[in-house]
Amino acid sequence: MGWKEVRCLSDAGHTIGAHGWSQALLPHCSTKELDFELRGSRDMLGDKLGIPITIMSLQGGRSDRRVLKACRNAVYTNVYTFVPRVETKPLEFTVGRINISSH
Repeated sequence: MGWKEVRCLSDAGHTIGAHGWSQALLPHCSTKELDFELRGSRDMLGDKLGIPITIMSLQGGRSDRRVLKACRNAVYTNVYTFVPRVETKPLEFTVGRINISSH
C-alpha cells in the first residue's frame, strides 16, 4: 500500500495511527530509541497525510510504565495494547483488545 492509498483510507474516515518506526518491542528500547520509535512514525505519517496522528498501537501489545509515559509525552491520546479487557469508557488512554480466533 502506498501513501495515495493510505490517504484515501484516511479521507474515507478510517483512523490512521502509528505502530512505531520498526518492529522493536518498546519496553526493550533505550530512552532515545523509544522517543524515535514513537515520534518518528507519528511525524512521518502526519507529514505524509497532513493530519495529526494521536493513536498508537503497541508492537506486540507490550508496554510498561515508562512506555506509557513516553506515549503520553509524545502526545498520543489513545494507546492500543493486547491486554484483553472490555473498556469501561469509550477510548480510555489504554485500549485493550480481545482477540478472536477460529479455535
